[in-house]
Amino acid sequence: MPQDKAADQVWQEVLDLLKASFDDGIINLWIMPIKFAFDKEANKILLAGPDHYFCSWFKENYLDSIKTAFSKTVLKDAEIILGVQVVNFGEQEDVMLPPLLQLQIDAEDAEKIITIKSSTKPKAYQPFLPFLPTQLCRTTFFRPVPRDSLRPASVSFNHPTVETLWATLIWHGPDCGIKEEDVLIFLQSKWVRNGEKPFSCSYAEILDALGYKRSKQGKHYVGNYNSLKEHIDRISLVSFFIKVKKGKGISSGGRMHLLKYIYDDLTEEFTFVIDPEFGRKIAEGYITGLSQRYLLKKDISKALHRFISSHKDNDGHYGILDIAQAINMDLTLSMDSVRRVLRLALAELKKINFLTPQSRMKNDVLHWYRTEQILSGPKLLDAIKK
Repeated sequence: MPQDKAADQVWQEVLDLLKASFDDGIINLWIMPIKFAFDKEANKILLAGPDHYFCSWFKENYLDSIKTAFSKTVLKDAEIILGVQVVNFGEQEDVMLPPLLQLQIDAEDAEKIITIKSSTKPKAYQPFLPFLPTQLCRTTFFRPVPRDSLRPASVSFNHPTVETLWATLIWHGPDCGIKEEDVLIFLQSKWVRNGEKPFSCSYAEILDALGYKRSKQGKHYVGNYNSLKEHIDRISLVSFFIKVKKGKGISSGGRMHLLKYIYDDLTEEFTFVIDPEFGRKIAEGYITGLSQRYLLKKDISKALHRFISSHKDNDGHYGILDIAQAINMDLTLSMDSVRRVLRLALAELKKINFLTPQSRMKNDVLHWYRTEQILSGPKLLDAIKK
């Protein structure tokens, strides 16, 4: 391969073109940016993704376009290697795992140079969890129950939260309630607004955002600080992994934590890292009408708000037992108790104007109609970042 200045210039132009296609918003809201590298000595083009599921998705949607883009350049004979980069606690290292595939560019197959930029939006990459966000947001391990019902030492093992035709999502960790969910939603929203990077915040900032009242001296109560620390500790202990069913040709994903944190006693601030494979898709399903959620007083109302927000449609209907199971209610309650609790939650959601007055519960079926059109996908994440 030519080792002259022209080759360097062509490579840089193509590289800038590929990077621009990602930065223009085609798919950068859905994935961690892929790394591009060029090994002149070995005549190889290296494409590094965050995991093997990403590489499989990238191969299906973009690899042919990339081959075509290089086919009419001086890099036409270069070997493309699509591999996986190592990600360690929010920092990316330039280490490639064994390549997922190796392809040789064939210049005769290409008619012209094209870019991977397209007016057609690709199928969204959903790392490890192709069934997210809706099902996971509807069926959750957060429990809308009184605080004294959450046993500090209670730990769930091999608890299947979400099941699909090809995989099961397994949770590990302590019991968590709606207060923990409130904290996690706030941290995820801040993580998205911070460009999906580690961020710092104080006790007071989180308590203010969650609507905790201050004393007459303008300080938060000690009991609220202690409760918040307990919520954060519980969330940090939760982990999950994917158990892939046999015969699907995919390996199970490793265990992942929802978040990690470091607390600095001097600055009295937390530094949080949200798991990038989890946070983005959960943010899409959770962070809808966040200010409305904080107006709700009842845990059941917040759980129902999350359940309805996870739907792409502006209206829907489910049997009350299906909803009770999805939002992790106590299924030992009588039918009369389930009806009463859900009616109260429905009334509160209508009171804050989240649902229209036409929303109702009839014949043990809950019919809801959203007041405002729901945002989803890139539009939602754009709204969050503004």
